[in-house]
Amino acid sequence: MSLSLEVNKFAILKVKDESLKDSLRDVREAVCVQGMPGIANVGKAVVDFLVEYNDARRVFQVYFSDFPSHVSVDDAGRVKALKSEVYFYRDERAGSNVFLLTGDAQPTSNIGVNVLSKHIASLLHELNVKLVVSLGAMPVERLSSKPRVFVTATSADLLEKYSGLPVEVLREGVVIGMNGLVPCFASSLYGISGLILLSETLSVLERDARASYALARILRDNFKLNVNLKEFKNKNGLVNGQNGDQLGYLS
Repeated sequence: MSLSLEVNKFAILKVKDESLKDSLRDVREAVCVQGMPGIANVGKAVVDFLVEYNDARRVFQVYFSDFPSHVSVDDAGRVKALKSEVYFYRDERAGSNVFLLTGDAQPTSNIGVNVLSKHIASLLHELNVKLVVSLGAMPVERLSSKPRVFVTATSADLLEKYSGLPVEVLREGVVIGMNGLVPCFASSLYGISGLILLSETLSVLERDARASYALARILRDNFKLNVNLKEFKNKNGLVNGQNGDQLGYLS
């Protein structure tokens, strides 16, 4: 017997683009790449690039009452409410249907993070996602010359399946926020596989293009996604350094 306690203090508003209904009707076995705001915005930078580079179309906007109490102003002077977003594109290079999950902010409370993560997991189930690849940061005290990437997963079988990735298995620790909770809820509630990739960075940085590049390269080389690494480097300020390993933009 299970007991479900619903949290009523929060309000979630989901806005769906109905023009994509026909395009999504036959989507099966899709992959979702997730990169939410977080330390150095390591994962978000990758997903933002994938959205723009692949002309991904927005499927959902999710507004949540526990987002920070401010709005964002873009470079054109327009004001916008904070939201989470799900995009979709067909990746011909990988031969996969791909959803992209990102957002402007994470909730301000622990309960809010859990509530929204559970809701997002249900959306991914609705979209017939089979695998969530969550991208985030691994804070360290000192950077390596080449950023290391750590992996954890929702099952031992999944870790074994992706054992060929150029990563180190995270043996202990925690993954904070939606980058950890969404794949875990998706797995425990809906049987969706979850893989989490964490690129090392410093917690004091606003962004770390080297750490983001390490994740983008794995998506291209190991998941065969359509990622132009040269354009990614140019867009994110990476210079010199073979493959962006040695010198890059840190702030």
